[in-house]
Amino acid sequence: MATGETVLIVEDEAPILKIAKTILERLGYNVLDATTPGRELTLAENHAGEIHILITDVIMPEMNGKGLADQLNGLYPDLKVLFMSGYTADGTPIGDFWMKA
Repeated sequence: MATGETVLIVEDEAPILKIAKTILERLGYNVLDATTPGRELTLAENHAGEIHILITDVIMPEMNGKGLADQLNGLYPDLKVLFMSGYTADGTPIGDFWMKA
């Protein structure tokens, strides 16, 4: 169980974001969440405390997860980053959920 660490999570698919946030909160994490990188940057800039980990989707509108992580590392040099994606290395969606139009 977590001991109150703060996690930033950004995911442009709202149902996935909701599930991830619920799980992390039940594990004892403080969660800042957003559906866009721009909103996440605003949350990070306005957060008064330490941020311990960023969990980010790789492919999103506005900017990719790597670009977001690079910007946040300027604010939080010790920030740990976990990238997640619903796509394979060649860009093919994973699973039936991702293939629905």
